[in-house]
Amino acid sequence: MGRVIIELPLTEIRVVLRFNTGWVPGNRLKRPFKVPDDFCHHIGREFSCDTDHERLSLECISPKPMKAYVLVDFNVLTKGLDLDTIPLFLVTVTHNEAGEAYGCARDSTRILY
Repeated sequence: MGRVIIELPLTEIRVVLRFNTGWVPGNRLKRPFKVPDDFCHHIGREFSCDTDHERLSLECISPKPMKAYVLVDFNVLTKGLDLDTIPLFLVTVTHNEAGEAYGCARDSTRILY
């Protein structure tokens, strides 16, 4: 699968990263950081603690393989912003045998990577 690098818009955006906990290599307690970092790597940017914010599902660190998600708000600068007004994307993340992440993200019209 070829990788397409895109840039997130400079405005606020919300991305749901969906994955199977059994497919993420490494320490299970680091999954909440690994999955968003892998996504950022694929789209050609760094995760910013100043403008990007994560919300986790409890399943994220499960020792058993199960579906989980991490919700990430990118480029959020305004405190008290109504997050229901920003674009939402769903990304299904998969890791190959080498532990490299890849995924498919869709809204109603675009594939992000």
